Amino acid sequence: MSDAREVPAEYKQAGMFMTLAALVHVMEGLLLMLVGLGTCAGTYGICCFCPFMGFIPIVVGILELPAATNARNGVPDPGVKTANLIGLVTAMLSMSMIGVVLEGLVLMNLGNDNVKGFLEDNA
Repeated sequence: MSDAREVPAEYKQAGMFMTLAALVHVMEGLLLMLVGLGTCAGTYGICCFCPFMGFIPIVVGILELPAATNARNGVPDPGVKTANLIGLVTAMLSMSMIGVVLEGLVLMNLGNDNVKGFLEDNA
């Protein structure tokens, strides 16, 4: 990277929190799939859509990891804010308080003036 600015520490912190949030999304999705399988088995196959409830958090968590890795390594990624907002909406809709707190911490770190300037300079 040949930029004149140093990578802000808040940007790397945002990447770390985003990585943790992505892992929480994946674990929560796996738990939802397990609960859905139990519901499907308990109702003798009447409720077979339930295992697919965990599919969306798993996909969002997996797709959030590349942006989180770039931010954690200090690589400017223009899609990091979009990935954060999609993760925040997923955490809210799946009622995951840990995910909401982690995504909120990412949002606060990305809202820092140093991080905004860093992302604008390297866009």
